[in-house]
Amino acid sequence: MSSPATAPLAPRTLNRYARGYFAASFGLYLAVFTPAMVALSFKVKHIVSQDEATAALSLILSLGALSALVASPLAGRLSDRTMSRFGRRRPWILGGAVVALGALLLGGLTTSVPLLAFAWCAAQFAVNAAFAATNATLADQIPGVQRGKVTGMVGMTSPLAILGGTLVVNLVAADGLRFALPGLVAVGLAAWFVARLKDSPRTTRPAGRFSLRYFAGSFVFNPRRT
Repeated sequence: MSSPATAPLAPRTLNRYARGYFAASFGLYLAVFTPAMVALSFKVKHIVSQDEATAALSLILSLGALSALVASPLAGRLSDRTMSRFGRRRPWILGGAVVALGALLLGGLTTSVPLLAFAWCAAQFAVNAAFAATNATLADQIPGVQRGKVTGMVGMTSPLAILGGTLVVNLVAADGLRFALPGLVAVGLAAWFVARLKDSPRTTRPAGRFSLRYFAGSFVFNPRRT
């Protein structure tokens, strides 16, 4: 992982970063909350009978949650080690949003429960990969004494995304658009954040190889050191 920022940023620089971070977080939350809370339920009911819908929806949401659980630490570890000339975080933020959009488009158009489950798992994985890289920029860019202001502001994105997702579902009747519009917003806002982000490429190769043991360490912590 990169060394965290230590020197306080000028207000203009801090606000510029915070606006981009806020926008990207809102877009990613919108992409995942809109289907999870409303759109998936309607979609499943349009594919299977009312009697089968509850079980199918529960299975899809559970598989998606498992996918998200794996994605966050995996993408976080891999983004730390990324050697791209575009930086360590940018490819994961924008790439995750784009993959999520593709998965959401598939989910909105499919008429198969297994394919819908696959699409939702892919969307959850991609969104959480983008989130992991987005959140990592906070330590990269913002000193500890200034992070509270940014995280406090970004805390509003989740309820705003829930409200936005509810509006999308109420205003749009087509399943495909209910999935596609949040994904398009996520890509647009992620692209805006990435364009503003000063993400320096990694200049040295990471020590050691990426291994299952290294990845498993993401789920283990020593309470005496926290």
